[in-house]
Amino acid sequence: MRTITLRHLMVAMLLVAVVCFLATLMKRPHFEVTKNTSSMTKADISLENFSGFSCSFGNAAEYYQEFRISRSGAIVYLTMDHTGRTPVYLRSQTVLSDRDLLGLIEILRQENFEELPDFYDTGVTDVSVISLTLKSNGRLKTTGCNDVVNPPRAIGGIFAYIFNDVLSRYSSDLANQVPITWDEVVELPSAPLSPISPQ
Repeated sequence: MRTITLRHLMVAMLLVAVVCFLATLMKRPHFEVTKNTSSMTKADISLENFSGFSCSFGNAAEYYQEFRISRSGAIVYLTMDHTGRTPVYLRSQTVLSDRDLLGLIEILRQENFEELPDFYDTGVTDVSVISLTLKSNGRLKTTGCNDVVNPPRAIGGIFAYIFNDVLSRYSSDLANQVPITWDEVVELPSAPLSPISPQ
């Protein structure tokens, strides 16, 4: 018969501590939500009403990526890298197929994009952020979160669909980025998604 030694007890306690630590890491974060302030409805989200969509992620102080899709399906992809001595700003563009644009509309409808809170906040500052904005039928709806590793299910689903199912098909076009100036970066965001009054 074996006896339990102090060493066995310490190993068991260490194992319990490791399991508790891993469970804490895998637990989805708690979010404080900022309520939805948009007047967008599910009926507004259609191909006929679509005016533009943007998705950005990262931390603008370090590394940031954004793409914008216009009504015609044209994509502008922007990368800002502030990790080196000299900031680098790059841009590329391509056009989505009608099928992929319709697929984007469908995933937004499936995930009830119009009902999502304006922001999911983990309470942690100085971290990367995901931001999604849709302009459709004269209305603007934005949602986002500051946890790119474990985003809320709907944001994670939309984000994964965009990158895994849509943009991966255009990766060769989007990889051909050309340098742009800071002034060009500043001008980019205002063009495709500037709010308009509701119809």
